[in-house]
Amino acid sequence: MKFNFTKISIFIILSLFIFPAFSSAYIIAPDIHVNININSQGKNALFNFTVEDYWNSELTESQDFSKMTEDFVASTGFGRIYFENNSYLFKLKNAQDVEAYQEGMPDYPIIPNFKFDNIFCTSTNPNDIFLIQENGVMFFPIKDEVIDCYFSRSVQVQTKTPVLIVPGIMGTEIFKDLNLLWPNVGRMITDIGDEFMDPLQFDESLNPISNLTRGNIIGSPAINQHFYDLLVQEFIIQGYVEGKTLFTFPYDWRYGVSGKFADPSTSSGQATNVDLLKSKIDQILAQTGATKVDVVAHSNGGLIVKKYVMDNFTADTTTHKINKAVFVGVPNTGAPKAIKALLQGDDYGVKIGPVGVLSEKEMKKISENMPVAYDLLPSENYRHFVGGFITQIDIGYGSIEDGKETDLNYQEFENYMINEKGLNQQAFDNSQNLHTQAFDDFDLRTRGVNLYAIDGCKTPTMANFLEIKSKNILGQESIKFGKLDLKTGDGTVPIQSSTNLPIDQDKKFYAINSDHGKMPSQNGVRQQIVNTIVGSNLDTGRDFWGNDLITQDVDDCQLNGVGFSVFSPVDIFVTDQNGNRLGLNENGDIINEIVGADFEMMGEHKFLFVPTDSGQTYTTTLTGTGTGTYTINVENIENSLTTQTETFSNLPVTASLTGTVNLSDGASPTTLTIKETPSSQAVVVNPGDYTQDTIAPEVIIEFDPVKKDLKFTGKDNISQSNEITITDKDDTITLTDKAGNTTEIKLKDKNRKITMKA
Repeated sequence: MKFNFTKISIFIILSLFIFPAFSSAYIIAPDIHVNININSQGKNALFNFTVEDYWNSELTESQDFSKMTEDFVASTGFGRIYFENNSYLFKLKNAQDVEAYQEGMPDYPIIPNFKFDNIFCTSTNPNDIFLIQENGVMFFPIKDEVIDCYFSRSVQVQTKTPVLIVPGIMGTEIFKDLNLLWPNVGRMITDIGDEFMDPLQFDESLNPISNLTRGNIIGSPAINQHFYDLLVQEFIIQGYVEGKTLFTFPYDWRYGVSGKFADPSTSSGQATNVDLLKSKIDQILAQTGATKVDVVAHSNGGLIVKKYVMDNFTADTTTHKINKAVFVGVPNTGAPKAIKALLQGDDYGVKIGPVGVLSEKEMKKISENMPVAYDLLPSENYRHFVGGFITQIDIGYGSIEDGKETDLNYQEFENYMINEKGLNQQAFDNSQNLHTQAFDDFDLRTRGVNLYAIDGCKTPTMANFLEIKSKNILGQESIKFGKLDLKTGDGTVPIQSSTNLPIDQDKKFYAINSDHGKMPSQNGVRQQIVNTIVGSNLDTGRDFWGNDLITQDVDDCQLNGVGFSVFSPVDIFVTDQNGNRLGLNENGDIINEIVGADFEMMGEHKFLFVPTDSGQTYTTTLTGTGTGTYTINVENIENSLTTQTETFSNLPVTASLTGTVNLSDGASPTTLTIKETPSSQAVVVNPGDYTQDTIAPEVIIEFDPVKKDLKFTGKDNISQSNEITITDKDDTITLTDKAGNTTEIKLKDKNRKITMKA
């Protein structure tokens, strides 16, 4: 069916002038002849015609012509109907749309799923404008003209298996009364700290502090932010109907898989999201008459589906009632980024355009006792196959060179989370009871599930971080974060976790440069999901450089690029050759416009990755944010492995420092071009030029003959700079260099005045 956009434009323009002028008048319409030609293929069925006069504002009911001759219901027959007067808009409906016409017509049963293949009209008036509408056409006739309209309709036999979409963490709306708590992007922008979301919290007993209700699954909470809406739309294009053949499973994601909520209908008085999924599937099958459903499970939704299949198994392998299952970005053995969310929060990719708007501090508070936050922690099985995800160095009163690195085993990890960080023991235990080896390695195929997986990759994903503990001279402990390892994944789930799934090799797909939260609606992913479920052949697309968005070759998933580790007080900002940006904006929010790039913050330290495998080039700038020293590590990453690290350590910094990072071209090393102040001469710094300054400043004491007093100055022997800060308190003079090293001078005479004799 094609639209004549020129004629439609004329019609719209005419409407603006004509409709207002005659909105309250009765217009006598000319007599016309309309011939309706119907061709029905497939099965006999009754047609219902609705004829409406849009010129006559007093006409409140349409004229229904439903009693057709035998010609109209013949499987391949043609027929005609002659209308006169006021026949301006007519619509063709299926008989089942008008239940009243079922009476007395047993020969013409209601047949669902009719499809209009074509609507086409001609007229003896060459100037007629026909506006094709849903199942109908609108036109402006003139007196005595003859119009022929042809409707071709085929009957689609019901063959679709119902589809159920199970969203992931944060994939369902949550309300308090009528107020939207999640995801209220408008309030995230205007409310400082996002504390309006406090009612989402749980108490230490893992019970919610407020009575909340769930809404629908999340579609598009902000402009150009798509979570599940485009996937739903793609199924509708394929002929699925919401509520009839296409269903969604909104659930309170805060409970995850292990969390239990009150349910008086059960013998125990409690239920889980797994129980709700079972009820939802049973309802769908009862409504549709189908024997199984196809499931699309995203993120945490995949863990719920896995648990459902595992728990609902008898000798009859069809008990679980799932035919096809497509797992999308499922953290089968958890994700190290869940640790970051619990320790300091995360913005979870909630953005306005490229800018994150969700408060990490608020999300840390909400996550503290939330079951799902613990269900997503890396499991013991993850550590066994992938390796450690937390490394600690305890240097005490010494330097980092004196410390010993410890890669925490799983028992040490539990102690770290519960005893050192004070997190919830019961929630941690529940997650470990969930992530048994039997669960993590569960093979859904043994239960008759036709399993597929689409795993995100080639997006830098947190895999490990280094924590450095030290003590000052007063014995106070200080914790800083060091190196953060980024591996291939979807930005949240490392590929080692999502692929920990027994599955046929030909049913594994990888989504390049994926974004975990938005994967179901991303280009390529949603088409692959529909192709898998429906058997269609939608194009899964290519990126800007012509690379396929979906691949079955895991070698296409490797990271190639440059990683930056920046230890404060310095900000870093990256711009690619097309002007896309990565860094912090003026409000301190992360902005990321570069496909395949990542920006993470742990404490005050910053960790970035930018891809280079498609020939990208970057301009990288530095800005001082305080005084002291800073360190930058620049890593060259090839096939997800670090092949070279260039370190610039303990460089002096001022709040007015500016500079650039000049990346290596392969023949020459990476360098920094630095100006400590706007008036300073630009200095080129090579890797390793600076060594750690641990030497206290030199004190210079001179007699001032004018003031007849002693003059105290200092000198930094490392940088050969005299920029020493001198503080005078009580009987102590303290000299501090740029590295923070100090020298103290104690004086017995607080007045310090010296009387000179001639």
